[in-house]
Amino acid sequence: MSNVFIIDFETNGLNPYYNDVIELAVKSHNSDTSYQTLIKPIIDPSVPREGGIHCLVTERITELTGITNKMLIKEGIDPMKAFVNMMEHIVKNSNMDKSPIYLVAHNGNSFDFLFLKIMVRDFHRKNPKIDKSLKEKITQIISRFKYIDTVLLAKSLLKNERVSQKELCRKYKVKNNTEHRALGDVLALEKIFNHLVVSYQTKYNKENQSSINLMENLGILRFELLY
Repeated sequence: MSNVFIIDFETNGLNPYYNDVIELAVKSHNSDTSYQTLIKPIIDPSVPREGGIHCLVTERITELTGITNKMLIKEGIDPMKAFVNMMEHIVKNSNMDKSPIYLVAHNGNSFDFLFLKIMVRDFHRKNPKIDKSLKEKITQIISRFKYIDTVLLAKSLLKNERVSQKELCRKYKVKNNTEHRALGDVLALEKIFNHLVVSYQTKYNKENQSSINLMENLGILRFELLY
């Protein structure tokens, strides 16, 4: 099993403290195992919402993602259920020891990881009614999370180049036929990440480094670039 997972969130806005996740996807790195779902946000009638309280997504978000209010109402599941399902996927597809679990996302530090941390907070606060053993495993898994932002990784390797996911897809000839849908972006990012890892290994002479040490170094690289 691999302890590396590619994740992506689609949301109805950019503010993790105000906006909602409307779709998520997680994929075990270099495997065929993934989980994806639409999410129906819980509406708080006291909070003003563009387009009215029954508008889950704006026209702009629908234009960008193709996700409509109708789709979310019909197919979306409860946010906490989606989070638990995502964590259960990670539990089932990672080593149940104390080694780190690496989550990879593009622009994760400024976007996906922030939304994820809000979901983690809600998991602890709301204490969902799930199997006690699974709850304990999820709590343990969360404590093992480390984060790799491929924007920072790309910036460290590709000087003076644009590093949006779209530009990296173009550079590495990665096709994404469902751009701005969670699973489509995850599948594309996995391929981009693999290219970036090879570039990192070549640049820093890490070709023979173990996968565990490699991921650890990428996590350290993230902190070096931030601080």
